Amino acid sequence: MKISIVNTSVACLREKLAKGIGLPFAQLLPESFLEKVLAEEKVNYRKRLFCPIVTLWAWTSQVLDADKSCKNALSRVISYLIAEELEPPSTNTSAYCQARSRSFTCFLSRLVRRIGNHLHSCVQSGWLWCGLKVFVVDGSTLQAADTVKNQKAYPQHKSQAKGCGFPMVRIVVRFCLSTGAVLDTAISAFSVGEVNLFRRLFANLQAGSRATGDRIFGTYADICLLKNRCVESAFRRHGARKTDFRRGKRLSKWDHLVHWEKPSRCPTGLSKKQFDLLPTQLLMREVRFYIQRRGFRTEDVTLVTT
Repeated sequence: MKISIVNTSVACLREKLAKGIGLPFAQLLPESFLEKVLAEEKVNYRKRLFCPIVTLWAWTSQVLDADKSCKNALSRVISYLIAEELEPPSTNTSAYCQARSRSFTCFLSRLVRRIGNHLHSCVQSGWLWCGLKVFVVDGSTLQAADTVKNQKAYPQHKSQAKGCGFPMVRIVVRFCLSTGAVLDTAISAFSVGEVNLFRRLFANLQAGSRATGDRIFGTYADICLLKNRCVESAFRRHGARKTDFRRGKRLSKWDHLVHWEKPSRCPTGLSKKQFDLLPTQLLMREVRFYIQRRGFRTEDVTLVTT
């Protein structure tokens, strides 16, 4: 599917959901499904208007709306209740804001994984890359609210002056290449590297998956660990590894099969026991191509894949 068509579809859907009367996510996220996820997470809550389910519907609509105020989100709930001929709550946003602060992280994380993996498994064949289901891994950093709790959980970089700046959060996300849906996330302090965060997601990987990402994830150890879980991968060549197309079995120009040798040193974040279990050699395919853009220097890209 062309990117322009996808962007148009997303824009139309956002507008419809944001401007719809009531709570449109009640149809997209049915109560029975959410109750099941809450039960799996063993979340107990009192029967009140802003229970986790209603709060989730209102908050999701608030995120999509151009006016992201809590007052506007509350007005959506009120309009829904009036349409159902039920008594509306107070227009004071205090109850809704308190309900948002009680958000259950484990519940939301499991919900994200459930929905993302459902979309990933049901993707249409026309959206697949070469008929394969591929996930993309990428990392980033976020700034959290400057609270004592956040400062303790997500301390700032050591070079940051004390009392200045905001708590820094490191996040790694797995996306479905075909739909863009989030499949899984790992969040930690800024001091934890993206590769180590990605390894925390290995337990949720399904055999037969295909992984791709930038060069930081294309290490010898991580490619082996993925392959041990029956997950094939394709990454940009890691900066610490050199490519010599004169070696190995030549397939075509800038394309060959070559055996990688196991590094002599155990990488950071991997135990010595895990490192010793890695094979001494790994058969890889390396492909190089060039990107030419007018007005820019030609960029060469080397991909490594199992």
